Amino acid sequence: MTAGMLAIGAFLLAPVSVLAPKGTVVLLALIALPLLYQAVRDGRWRPALRLAETKILAIFLVWALASLVWTISPGEAVELWASMALILLGIVLALAAAGELDEAGRNRVLIWALLGFWLAIGLAVIELAAGLPIANAIRPDRSGLSNLEPTMLNAGLSVILCLAWPMAVTLWRRERKALAAATLLAAVAVTFAGEGASAKLAAVLSCLIFVIVLAGGRRALDAIAALAVVTVVTAPLIASHILTPARVTELAPGIKDSALHRIYVWEFTAERIADKPWTGWGLDAARAIPGGAERIKALDDEDAIKMTLHPHNAALQVWLELGAPGALLAAGLLAVIARHIRRRQRDLRAAQAAAFVAALTVAGLSFGIWQNWWLAALGLLAVAASALSDDRENEAGA
Repeated sequence: MTAGMLAIGAFLLAPVSVLAPKGTVVLLALIALPLLYQAVRDGRWRPALRLAETKILAIFLVWALASLVWTISPGEAVELWASMALILLGIVLALAAAGELDEAGRNRVLIWALLGFWLAIGLAVIELAAGLPIANAIRPDRSGLSNLEPTMLNAGLSVILCLAWPMAVTLWRRERKALAAATLLAAVAVTFAGEGASAKLAAVLSCLIFVIVLAGGRRALDAIAALAVVTVVTAPLIASHILTPARVTELAPGIKDSALHRIYVWEFTAERIADKPWTGWGLDAARAIPGGAERIKALDDEDAIKMTLHPHNAALQVWLELGAPGALLAAGLLAVIARHIRRRQRDLRAAQAAAFVAALTVAGLSFGIWQNWWLAALGLLAVAASALSDDRENEAGA
């Protein structure tokens, strides 16, 4: 049953992300509920409890729960915490199951992941070429509403890119080199056909990281992981002293207002973090942060305000809402994931590092980190990467 459920998840992940990204939550539930039943029935909790991620996420949830005492958005925060707890439980159950797959189970997941990937590529091409006809058709009655924007595909294209790396290397290992190359090229091509700047940057960086880790081995990965951890820990300082609007404008005078707006949001976020650096403003506080609705006078766009629901940067959002303890736990989680990747063999290590950096790039530039569909998508990508891993140096690597 375990391999079957993970195969279903691998098949549906990319297509669902393209057509209805919020459906990733339903998809995760579809996988996790049978695994939860199996764990309760058979008393098989140990694989999930052994994961270092489980321990870090449990402490993280306790701290987030404590922040409900001082959050400035108590009503929404309670609901958010409950949904986060369920999603993270589903993720660790699926990760533990993926780490215990045998060779037949991994083959099954690979086949269905490949079918789902190419289905998603086809859907993305149709949606990009014809103005999202499928997504508009399957949404609830939209009479009187404008059609969906092409930016809706940003989520799906990001998932396609992250999924392509471990899948392509697994195919290459199995002497399906032409299919492996086609998989990776298709992912990069469709990403650049979309409108998401973060996904395009993620594609470029992931290719660069793959080459660096492939050539540099574990030392290169250690350096990349250290940089990721340091970036999370120092994010407020970067936003307030290094990547400031004034400095960015000086270095890139032709920068678009939309990109510059993001820099202003980060600077404002860093200012609010400085007000409460140890506790943060509480879970889900970004949407109600004081001063967030004020207009940025330096920009011509009248809709350019200092906080648009969230900072569009995962590290800054964690800092803003959960303070230094939340940021340190997030950095610790990245270190644990990097440790899992480090244990992989050379080519698989490089592929998983590429996917890791791609996911971090999108998380650092785009979606709110607490958005349920994004948490579920990141978790399912980790599960897929683990399930597709065909070396057994680490029994339950994420």
